[in-house]
Amino acid sequence: VARRLRELGVNIFTNRAMLQEECEEVLVRGMKMKTETVIWTAGIRPNSLYQKIPGFRLDQKGRVLVDDFLQARGCPNVFIVGDGAATPYFGLAQPAIREGRLAGENIARSLTGRALRRFEPQRPYHALPVGPRWAAVMLGSAAFYGRVGWWLRRAVDLRYFLSILPPAKAHLAFQSSKTLCESCQICAPD
Repeated sequence: VARRLRELGVNIFTNRAMLQEECEEVLVRGMKMKTETVIWTAGIRPNSLYQKIPGFRLDQKGRVLVDDFLQARGCPNVFIVGDGAATPYFGLAQPAIREGRLAGENIARSLTGRALRRFEPQRPYHALPVGPRWAAVMLGSAAFYGRVGWWLRRAVDLRYFLSILPPAKAHLAFQSSKTLCESCQICAPD
């Protein structure tokens, strides 16, 4: 992916502290750069509110420890999902959505006296579009790059459209080559 980005003219800097960002200039440790666009990716930190709630037990990263049902350990009937929950694959949208659905279902179950469902983490897939008709896709331990990755990513797009739209509208959106990053000049269809 780094090689592909460089082919597209993108400069990548890793393990450098961002010191200051001005309107058209960035100062990182050891260098100053003129720029028009900055994409800054950094780690995920749970909300500091979790540290202030009595009874919550936190891991080293400040995430709330949860039981097998996504309840805060030691705090029954308090469900924690997404970036705040100490679960595998935290910080990613796919697992957070699954966790939210399960927490909602478990809240409904608890209100009706039914047994809660256990949380079973699923390894998320990754699909990274990098320029026109090129993507990196990781499915479990398999990785696909280039045109094959692009077609797999398009399949993911279709699956997503089908999850939020009626089939006819999902098909129309898919056929029109709409993507979630359509406005991006690098990823926009030809």
